[in-house]
Amino acid sequence: MEQNNIFNLKRFQFFFKRHLLLNYKALLTAFAAISGALIVIAVLTSIGSKAIHKESFVVLSYVALFLGGAIITSLSFSELHKPEKSIHYLTLPASGFEKVLSTWLHTSVIFLIVSVGFFYLSWYLASGLAFVITGSPLATLNLFSAGLWKIIGVYFIVHPYFFLGAVYFKGYNFLKTLLALFLLAVFQSMVQSVLSLILFGQQFFNSMNAMGPSFTGTDFLENTLLPILKILGFYIIPVFLLIVSYIRFNEREV
Repeated sequence: MEQNNIFNLKRFQFFFKRHLLLNYKALLTAFAAISGALIVIAVLTSIGSKAIHKESFVVLSYVALFLGGAIITSLSFSELHKPEKSIHYLTLPASGFEKVLSTWLHTSVIFLIVSVGFFYLSWYLASGLAFVITGSPLATLNLFSAGLWKIIGVYFIVHPYFFLGAVYFKGYNFLKTLLALFLLAVFQSMVQSVLSLILFGQQFFNSMNAMGPSFTGTDFLENTLLPILKILGFYIIPVFLLIVSYIRFNEREV
């Protein structure tokens, strides 16, 4: 039987475990530091008010999730860009697809699960300490009722940008990706300005009025253009960036 050179479960499990063993200490240290900061801030907010500010804790948790996820994702292919490690990394018994898939799972699904666990742990530790130190009442937390699913959805949209930056850039991946996103935002604003000028200029309205009173620029924007942009931004572009990341990774392996 011909061996599958794209995906093999045993090879994938080997690389997945290797990735986990090499990075879990650094990740746990980072999560512990973030949790410590969240606990200290939460306890400090209870001084004087006799209660932890739940809204502030949730917002800080979301910020930590995005910032920590972006940094960790940006560093996820560090072995690929180090000459002393790249040869060994590229010759590991795993296909390019398995390496990219494993890294994506670690920086998205695994990262989110561990993050939520640490956020809950941080909250209940902070609530206990605040109860002992300031007499604040013990309080429960439900991140999911606070809109966590929406935050996770946004994370999956933003994550591919930093994932591609981790594969593409050599050094300062996080900062270079931020710069690329800034330039992309500027370009997008310019395109939107041009489209607005075209769509909502006087000539556009004149031509639309000639077509009938029921058709307006606002109708076109809300019912046609915005849904298309949402599909592009939420689904097509993130998937496209992941595909480009895989292609770029394979180019390095060749």
